[in-house]
Amino acid sequence: MEQRTINNLANYFRVQKQWDSAFYYSQKVREHWATLAPRERSLHLQNQADLLLQMKRLSLLQKSQASWERASWLSLLLALLLAGAGFIYYRRYRSTRRSFTTSQERLDQARERLNQVQTKLEQATRSEVAPQIRLKSKAVIDLDHLECLESEGHYLHFYMKDRSRPEVERSTLKDMLERLPGEQFLQVHRSYAVNTRYIKALYANRILTHSGREIPVSRTFKDSLRELHS
Repeated sequence: MEQRTINNLANYFRVQKQWDSAFYYSQKVREHWATLAPRERSLHLQNQADLLLQMKRLSLLQKSQASWERASWLSLLLALLLAGAGFIYYRRYRSTRRSFTTSQERLDQARERLNQVQTKLEQATRSEVAPQIRLKSKAVIDLDHLECLESEGHYLHFYMKDRSRPEVERSTLKDMLERLPGEQFLQVHRSYAVNTRYIKALYANRILTHSGREIPVSRTFKDSLRELHS
């Protein structure tokens, strides 16, 4: 009875695929080998063979699982190494990019300063050249030599300090004053404007220029002249 119970337990655990328990009770059956009938011995040997086969498969499966676990750990380690290398590369890339950006900003600042210097040089160069205006007649008027302007109808007369005859242009005094530097030319009469650099004397109702030309002054523009000579 005990032998049959042990054998039944061995078969039960084998069917349930609980191989450790099945193997244990199978070994217990061996202890009663001498009392087993031939048929029971044959059945036990078949069960023992099947059990050993299953145990071998289990062993292979465990080895395969162990190999898979090792491969998984290796893959994880490789992934960590790659992530670390990527992080280091990214840090170096960021550092290089910041360095490049800083260098580019310094270069842009240097270019801006160079442009400012060039602009100042151009302004200084232009300031050394006497300002001029070109008339419709293609005549060029040097503003430093222009003494005064006189409006007569639809025409303007440009009186130069070194010329006896004026240049004539079809225009208005108002339009021409918009083209002339306001700090140098001043309207003193409805029909006259004068280069302030050539004012020699200022009287109640007239101006005397260095060339001896007398220019009338109207009441409307006296205040501007007083501010100029105050």
